[in-house]
Amino acid sequence: MVVNTESIKTTTLVSGLNGSGAVEVDRVRGYIYWSDIIDRTIKRANMDGTNVTILFRTGVCDGLAMDERSGKLYWTDSLHDVIEVADAYTSHLARRVLFNVSLDQPTGIAVESDDG
Repeated sequence: MVVNTESIKTTTLVSGLNGSGAVEVDRVRGYIYWSDIIDRTIKRANMDGTNVTILFRTGVCDGLAMDERSGKLYWTDSLHDVIEVADAYTSHLARRVLFNVSLDQPTGIAVESDDG
């Protein structure tokens, strides 16, 4: 859903979501990402809601963060107690675990860009 704060108008981008959790926007490339905690996936769509794609199967993703400069998507998985990362733009979408020690149900995540 997009909210225009000047006119208080909302627009639904993707309908039929049952278990959406975390949401992240990539303004540079025009994508919206979200996690579905029921089917345990991370999905992507164009900003107009078209071309919905399952990118990853995961545990319970409660946090997403996009580094627009590098094209890396970071997420938390509170079921498996890990933080993962993947390049969101390559065709093979290789992912790797960044942290898996001493985490207890990680949820939120943020990425700080070099330019503040």
